[in-house]
Amino acid sequence: MGEKLVDFSKFDTSDHALMREYLIGNSDAFGCLFEKHRPQLTATALGYLRDINDAEDMVQNCFCSAMRGASGFRFESGVGTWLNAILIHACIDFLKARKRIATISSLQSLIDSQTYIDPCFSLEMRSDLKIAIEKLPIEQRRVIFITEIQGLSTKDAALILGCPMGTVKSRRSRALDKIRQQVQFVD
Repeated sequence: MGEKLVDFSKFDTSDHALMREYLIGNSDAFGCLFEKHRPQLTATALGYLRDINDAEDMVQNCFCSAMRGASGFRFESGVGTWLNAILIHACIDFLKARKRIATISSLQSLIDSQTYIDPCFSLEMRSDLKIAIEKLPIEQRRVIFITEIQGLSTKDAALILGCPMGTVKSRRSRALDKIRQQVQFVD
């Protein structure tokens, strides 16, 4: 007999429901999670790795790791947050293995983006901002990347980084103070 496939259009397809389905043996449920979260995770990986092929490989590896570690998911956070944490840690490990500790490698996207930086900033100011962020300690760069560039909440950043929310807040505050000291912003 062939494996019975579940038509998820008839069921609750929330992330937690899909995770429960997977944990009771329905492997198709994890496929639904993969398809649902793949675009966002690919964008995140691309921000870290700056290469679409590496990013896609890292997302695939993230889902393989998540499938193996699914029994450890505690349903205290969102599945997307959990997957993002797995992916970010894998990307950092990948970069370290290539002797690149550039957790803020998507900074160029930030600098070129009209969303984050006022278009009236001069190229010199953009360069100063990039240098100021690159000078931050790695822990502060990670917090800036996750909260300011990716736009995740303090709570999600704490889950991803594996530290208390207060630590995320203080690292973010210290990082922003250092950036303000080095870059003169025009009002």
